[in-house]
Amino acid sequence: MGILKEYLRKRQLNRHSYKGKTALRAIEGLRSATVLLDVSQTPHLLEFRDNLHDWFFRKGIRVRFFYLDFRKPGKNLLQLSTPAETIFLKNLSWFTQTPDLAGSNPDFLKPCDLFVSFVSTESYPLRFLSAAIPSSFKIGAVSDASYPYDLMIPASNPDEMFACLKDILSKIS
Repeated sequence: MGILKEYLRKRQLNRHSYKGKTALRAIEGLRSATVLLDVSQTPHLLEFRDNLHDWFFRKGIRVRFFYLDFRKPGKNLLQLSTPAETIFLKNLSWFTQTPDLAGSNPDFLKPCDLFVSFVSTESYPLRFLSAAIPSSFKIGAVSDASYPYDLMIPASNPDEMFACLKDILSKIS
């Protein structure tokens, strides 16, 4: 069963991966960004999102936010994002764990200049999302060669990664 699942996952990645060229770019040339946050990894999500939005706004970059929410539904669970911006566990294929972006989150596949993933947990859905997004510069928190990032910033928390991101992008400007 595991061999079949891996085969199907590789086919999905090959079919849905962004075929354009990606490379390290200066921040001056960037006009749009997509940021992926994990609801369970970011304890102060709304404040963190506002700080990110302000920083991108000062740089003249339009930013869109999307969220991974793989928590199990419960009565005391607070929904912090809209369903159109969130990829839930129920949006994943039961067998390959591939997200259904065309049906549930079609805006995720809109082209952007910069993709930043603050998700530090390795998973197949994250690898699929990182490969599928049409972006010319990809930054991620997972330091695994199978993830299609141009720049990897492995950090222990999103605040640390954001501080490092600001520092690096200001140096390559």
